[in-house]
Amino acid sequence: MHWRAAAIAMVMWACGGRTPSPGPAGGGHDEPTSAACPATFAAAETAGACRQVGATCAFPEGTCTCAPSSYCGGVEPTEEVLAQLRQPVWQCRRPRTDGCPEEVPAGACPQPGQQCSYGDCCISTSTCTDGQWVNGEASCPP
Repeated sequence: MHWRAAAIAMVMWACGGRTPSPGPAGGGHDEPTSAACPATFAAAETAGACRQVGATCAFPEGTCTCAPSSYCGGVEPTEEVLAQLRQPVWQCRRPRTDGCPEEVPAGACPQPGQQCSYGDCCISTSTCTDGQWVNGEASCPP
């Protein structure tokens, strides 16, 4: 794949705010939800490489997904860097503890003036204004 197309795809992936799905309702168990999953959340956080792209593992501490890394930078990456980014790795997220919805919100909001940021590379901010979430434009690094 041409490096520019790969870089654009990776930035689009990063800016799309893709986050792992939350896993089964109820959670609270220590067993991963797929045979591809590491035994524990801590093992997934430190495992690095994974093989089954798209595998999502729900743990009591959070959710991990096997996916390629995204590129977030202004300098054109070398082919070596792009090759490394294409290798899938476990990407883990703990639930939010700041009172913000896990995903970019829409509709009614409970706390006037509350601001919630979303994204790993391109960051957007949602603000509770007049009882409704107002989502700002994503801001990406140059």
